[in-house]
Amino acid sequence: MIKYFDQYKGLSKEIYVIFFAKMVNSMGNFVIPFLTFFLERKLNLPEDQAGEILLWVTFMYVPGSIIGGKLTDVFGRRKIIFIFQGLSAIIFFVCGFLGVSMLIPKLLIISRLFISISSPAYAAMIIDLTKPNNRKVSMSLLYLGGNIGFAVGPLIAGLLFENYIKWVFIGDALTSFISIALIFLVVKETKPTEKDVKEIESSDRVFEKSDKGSALGAFLRRPTLVLFCVFGSLLSFIYIQHSFTIPLQLSELFNEKGSAIYGYIMSVNGLVVIFSTPVLIYITRKLRPIQCVVIAGIFYSIGFGMLYFAESIWIFLISVIIWTLGEVLESTQMGVYIANHSPITHRGRFNSIFEIVRGVGYAIGPQIIGNYLAQENSIQSVWSICFVIGLIAAIMLYILNLYEVKKIKKEDLREI
Repeated sequence: MIKYFDQYKGLSKEIYVIFFAKMVNSMGNFVIPFLTFFLERKLNLPEDQAGEILLWVTFMYVPGSIIGGKLTDVFGRRKIIFIFQGLSAIIFFVCGFLGVSMLIPKLLIISRLFISISSPAYAAMIIDLTKPNNRKVSMSLLYLGGNIGFAVGPLIAGLLFENYIKWVFIGDALTSFISIALIFLVVKETKPTEKDVKEIESSDRVFEKSDKGSALGAFLRRPTLVLFCVFGSLLSFIYIQHSFTIPLQLSELFNEKGSAIYGYIMSVNGLVVIFSTPVLIYITRKLRPIQCVVIAGIFYSIGFGMLYFAESIWIFLISVIIWTLGEVLESTQMGVYIANHSPITHRGRFNSIFEIVRGVGYAIGPQIIGNYLAQENSIQSVWSICFVIGLIAAIMLYILNLYEVKKIKKEDLREI
């Protein structure tokens, strides 16, 4: 087991600090995982209205990412994180004192906008601090840190939800403030200098070389990257159902016990991440990032698809183990793929485009499924749809991988 953790030795001090910051922040990630329960149980909203609100919450990634990507490349990473994640935390803190109010969903939409502005800054900072030979390990470590906290957070939130909803919001805010402080006090600005740009230009990192065109133009000049993001959005459509359809199914099966059971399930999700991430990253270390995402699609298809047969908590527990393995591969490897294809001059903006395309799946998932269920379709039938979409995404990504491998051999490019 030691060999799996040895791969995390020798990384930069900044990566370890971000690891702890993400762990603390995720430990207090109370609100969003339980937002469906809050809308349905506390505000008594029907499924289609709850889905519409979740759509707007998720849709904020579009304008937020566009704004954040540009601000990140122009003004740097630290300022954007400090200002906008800080504003998001302030909103959470205020929500803690509003009780059960319809104003809360509106404030959460604004908060989501602010946090999405800071997202490209985080992604660009991590790319700045890593190189292709240590990105897989670095990004998996940061993902691991987030999920160590997430293994604890939903369990606490599940216990607080029924009688202490105020502390769900306040706890989320306080841990965000601590996370921001860790990064701002220790991590220096990482925005690439002219020296960094020249170093890339003289290296064999072909796809990271600077680009003087617009972000959208540079993105469209990389058709394999465009297709990768599109197929990745299909996986996002499936994955978001863990925070929308699964809570609805648990409420239907277990009534008021559903929120507590959901907390247990999501804690299992975090524990599986903690124990499987080092192993999966080690096992797949010789695979290309896109190949790992293909495997993720298969895990999603099976893990979510089997919920069609769910009648007891045991099916949910088996399911979460399977789709979490897919989550580990998707979350770590998609970021590596994007990083290896992002021009050094456009890291913030490329990550914002990626978040937008990927976020389409997150945004339309609850809305489409909410409307689908409002037409008196069964929750079970949602999972058969997810099964098919997962297989389609995996097949298309596999074909894209074959094309890339052929292109690499033909043009004698460095493997990506």
